[in-house]
Amino acid sequence: MEVYWTQGATGDLFVLMDSLISQQGIPPHIVRKIIAPIFIRMKSLTHIPHYGMPEPLLLDRNKRYRYLHEGSYKVIYRVTKTVIFIIAVVDAEKMPEKIQDKPEQFELGF
Repeated sequence: MEVYWTQGATGDLFVLMDSLISQQGIPPHIVRKIIAPIFIRMKSLTHIPHYGMPEPLLLDRNKRYRYLHEGSYKVIYRVTKTVIFIIAVVDAEKMPEKIQDKPEQFELGF
């Protein structure tokens, strides 16, 4: 099983990194230390893909989404027979707004 980062999830990471560096003034080497555990955690899903809980805010969708917390971030993903699709990386406190702002990110058929 492989982990695939969707364009939306990759974009979320770039926005997150930019926010941490530009708006919060966190040095890039510290930002890398904040982001690295997200990648490590998602790679671990190859061994236990259904480890995360079902995402309650997305239960009404045709596809089933799961999530894991890493630090103060929530990573939304979907498991298929051969691929784990990372769909979004969001601040856990801003999750409802994220879904309302970009519903298409969760309807791509992944």
